[in-house]
Amino acid sequence: MSFLVVRALAVAGVAFMLAACHEPVREIRAFPDVARAQAGIGPINVETEAATVNATIVANLKAALEHVAQTCGNGPNKYTLDVRLENFKGMNAAAAILIGDSTQLAGFVRLTNPQTREVVGEYYVDEVRAGGGLIGIAVMSGASTTLPKAFANRVCSDILRRKVPAETLPPGQNTSGEKSYKP
Repeated sequence: MSFLVVRALAVAGVAFMLAACHEPVREIRAFPDVARAQAGIGPINVETEAATVNATIVANLKAALEHVAQTCGNGPNKYTLDVRLENFKGMNAAAAILIGDSTQLAGFVRLTNPQTREVVGEYYVDEVRAGGGLIGIAVMSGASTTLPKAFANRVCSDILRRKVPAETLPPGQNTSGEKSYKP
């Protein structure tokens, strides 16, 4: 077998192992189902102290969350949505072609009752795209816009447990919020 075939199989194997182990949303404090059924998103705050997250990522995520709030988080009981971004990792094109690479946007999501200031739900969202070769580059390209959209859709599908409107989906996701492809 040629070196390129062996490399491609190795990249695919690592990507499948990582995809099988990856949990995009981890529950820290469960949002009660009774509250979730009537939940809406009120004020949205996005912040970061991580050097890897720039102002463009913060602005793109806030815009994506505001869009999701209109289409998915429109219940009558409004909760404050606080997001603290911990990491953004962009793609390295050379690494993606040679050995495979990944992109990541990760942070904490907290839902707070604005009247009582009680935290009613807290989660860690870790949105990752991985791949190798030219297809991997295509999957991971535009991470500063596609990852914030995917992160916001996770808030809708996994935290609020509502169907994600099709117009908000980045390429590679279906309406349940789950990946429709295997990286």
